[in-house]
Amino acid sequence: MTRKPAEHAARAVDKSTFAATPRARAPIDNAGAAAPNGAAISRRGWLGIALATGGAVASEVASLGGAWDHRSFRAALPPPPEPSALGAARLLHIGHCCHLIELSGQRWLTDPWFFNPAFGSLTHESARPVGSLGPLDGIFISHRHPDHFDPRALAQLDRRAQVWTPDPSLLGPLQELGFARVVLSNPWQTLVHQGLEVSFVPAEHDVPEHSLMLAGSEARVLFCGDTGPHDHWREIRRRYRPTTALLPCDGTALRWEPRRIMNPEEAAHAAFELGCTQVLQTHADATYTDPIARYVLSTTEPEPVARLAALLASAARDAPTREPAAGSPRFTPLISGETRALAAATSTTL
Repeated sequence: MTRKPAEHAARAVDKSTFAATPRARAPIDNAGAAAPNGAAISRRGWLGIALATGGAVASEVASLGGAWDHRSFRAALPPPPEPSALGAARLLHIGHCCHLIELSGQRWLTDPWFFNPAFGSLTHESARPVGSLGPLDGIFISHRHPDHFDPRALAQLDRRAQVWTPDPSLLGPLQELGFARVVLSNPWQTLVHQGLEVSFVPAEHDVPEHSLMLAGSEARVLFCGDTGPHDHWREIRRRYRPTTALLPCDGTALRWEPRRIMNPEEAAHAAFELGCTQVLQTHADATYTDPIARYVLSTTEPEPVARLAALLASAARDAPTREPAAGSPRFTPLISGETRALAAATSTTL
């Protein structure tokens, strides 16, 4: 059941509170602010202190045993198609939620994160150096968490690109990085950018977040950042008819707090609600090197991508009421550095 907005606000936690590198700092209360002298330290305050002061030692321990990889899906996959065989609409999976989308002659980058770590110990493999990406037309930052908003990387990207974000707190920092065209996105907003239809749709998270919809003559792709489950999927389908959906599926959560990122079951449900013909995973291939962070900020799914694949395959077999011609969304897991052709805009939605 979806929580009421007021209830969400009361329970919302900005995980970036725990992103600092180890250093001494004041106790924090439930809202993340410094507690008055002599005040009792909350459970979340102790958690923040533990992550800030124990990270260095814990990381050394973790290094002795190798990476504490809570997303261990490493299935052998067929090689990606050669670039010459791809259509005009394509996506390069750089890593985590960072994708380069080429559509209608434009190049869009989502949630740039190139430099590890985020949250003190969250690491990932970036398939391309940030300086190799070349010209960009658009950059979309779904929200301000450090695995989606990487100032060091942004400082090396094409500053001529138009940047959109739903978070007002990022407007100043982006302008200070040299981006002259920074715009605040609004839910259900649609605009045309150099002939490409760009829309922003609601998402559910613990800080301001939107999803991005790009619709061109060749493809219609929906990028969902790391949203949690919500009730807007059918309205998104009605308005935009996405043929490709990039869906988070790892179910990451701050322990003892409500989960704010979809797990495989919720991602599979979203895929069928959207009616898209192609599903690609996002937010599913980063790892924690710090065992403390792994414990308090870990995914609820050890094999999210494999689980999503199994659920989509099972749903296709076990839904006799679905039209046979409609079938199930195509899903082959993305691998780091892979370029994937996007489903054609003429594809019939399910």
